[in-house]
Amino acid sequence: MKLRLLMVDDDVTLTHVLGKCVERDGRWEFNSASNFSDGIERARSWRPDVIILDYDFGPGRQTGFDVLKALRLDPALAPIPVIVFTGTMIRSDNVVEGLDLGADSYLRKPVSPEVLLARARAAVARSQKADRMR
Repeated sequence: MKLRLLMVDDDVTLTHVLGKCVERDGRWEFNSASNFSDGIERARSWRPDVIILDYDFGPGRQTGFDVLKALRLDPALAPIPVIVFTGTMIRSDNVVEGLDLGADSYLRKPVSPEVLLARARAAVARSQKADRMR
């Protein structure tokens, strides 16, 4: 059975390119959302195994942390591993905040598809191991 990767990012070109690479890998199903509200809804309806979440959607808009908080407050979505994906310089206090909010990892743009998938596989493996231990 293929794993499911949901990418929430407003860069539709990047999402399209990485989506093709993810699907080409053969072990994944790929889905995406270009804004945070669609990302939450897609997570609820599609039940991904891992979420790649953009940190910054532009000035005056929500951040990935807003979505991360919403995911972690929803009992059905809280166990899903979330990898924060950022193309902006992020301060160490922001990294700490994200990890404290429940982010499983960070990735910096640009990233190779191989690194993205390796990080996603590791997050899913940790999540599955934790599930087995419960």
